Amino acid sequence: MKRCLLWLAVVLVLLLAAAQVLAQPAHERAVTFTFTEIWLDEESTYEEDGVLYADGYLVVEASALSELTLADLPLRGSGQGGILSIESLEMHYLDEEKLAELDPDGEYGFDESCVELSGTFHLDAAAVQQVLGLDPEAVEEQWEEQAEAIVEHWLAAVYDAYYAIGADLAYGDGLYLSEDDGGIVDLTLTGDGAGGAYVELFCVSWGLDALLGRLFESWTNVGYWFYDFYLEGEIREESSDLYFETCVSYLLYEHYYPYPDNYTCWIWEGYSLLPPTEEAAELLGFDDAYLEYVTAYEAIPKAWILREGESIILHIPESWHPKPWWEPYGPRDLAADPDGQASGSNYSSGKVAIKYNWKKNTLQFDGPLNMEQWARRHNLVYWEEAAGLPSGLPYAEIAAGPHSFIKNRHFITGLIVFLYGLVITAIIFGLVSVKRIPRQMDI
Repeated sequence: MKRCLLWLAVVLVLLLAAAQVLAQPAHERAVTFTFTEIWLDEESTYEEDGVLYADGYLVVEASALSELTLADLPLRGSGQGGILSIESLEMHYLDEEKLAELDPDGEYGFDESCVELSGTFHLDAAAVQQVLGLDPEAVEEQWEEQAEAIVEHWLAAVYDAYYAIGADLAYGDGLYLSEDDGGIVDLTLTGDGAGGAYVELFCVSWGLDALLGRLFESWTNVGYWFYDFYLEGEIREESSDLYFETCVSYLLYEHYYPYPDNYTCWIWEGYSLLPPTEEAAELLGFDDAYLEYVTAYEAIPKAWILREGESIILHIPESWHPKPWWEPYGPRDLAADPDGQASGSNYSSGKVAIKYNWKKNTLQFDGPLNMEQWARRHNLVYWEEAAGLPSGLPYAEIAAGPHSFIKNRHFITGLIVFLYGLVITAIIFGLVSVKRIPRQMDI
């Protein structure tokens, strides 16, 4: 009887555990913005208007994005349950060889500021019906009849998005995507035999880099100029998964701190792609007082906003290290422990938000973290004096040389070993003394 009750208890526990697993969401939101490389070599840095800049390589791995679904796209049809797979989407600037190939006679007037966008997409039967508005049972036949209307529908959506989010302000010009505007757009469709379809995209235009950067900014609150961009992923009915990697222009800039600090470092901070103009400020919701402050900068300062499950990881180059931050930019110091971790406080939520791993030489920011609120709470007086976000704060300073812990790791390791030895010796001595005490009492 007791054995039966035991088995019944085990079964109940297993059922409860299974119920808890089923109650959890299928995927938890997970997004990592990883700057895998930062190019600080003299050959790879460049100067503009007296400021030295450096680029970096950004990899984004995102899963279970509920804010990007099929319903968020400018659908042409209706239905549900579809899957749009982005097998590859690439963007590159045109070099001289590509310019000669695409526009040998100068008919289009393409130049090195033009970008080439190419991609391959797969739509299952339900997505063919939703995205393209075609009957899955006659997808190729209807494409022949409606291809022009479908292309016009999606081009109109891209144009609307371009101007709605201010990409024209970032680029300083309009979008030239359609053939009427001097661009090249080519779409081909091939049925997959199961009601779905493969779509091949090729286009050449001005302004797509600004559109891509502003879309990223609407997600993260900061803007970057992307080039050599690659994206793959899947957009579903309730969520999406994305993976992309890209080169980032103007990721860091060099700054010299005069006496008494007297050191030079590279600074990573946030900004918008939009210039400090009244139209751009209005689009971002800033008032005149803020605009008066930021006119000293070429772009409007912004700060990263990380949601739950999001993180930023900066891979700092070898022979460089993150410096302690000065107020009001963040914690005064980042002290590493022997396990290679160091942490700072998130002033908006009280959670640990900053981690420095000296073994990997990475600086990590974990969400939820609104860097703007964080900086405002850290030094309200300075914030009020600045009348806005002071140049994209908080930021990270990257200075030459190894981290102080790395320089002193042999001494610190020896000290730790010595302390452990003292503890072990004390324990052994204590155990020996305990054994001797009863004998002395017997005597």
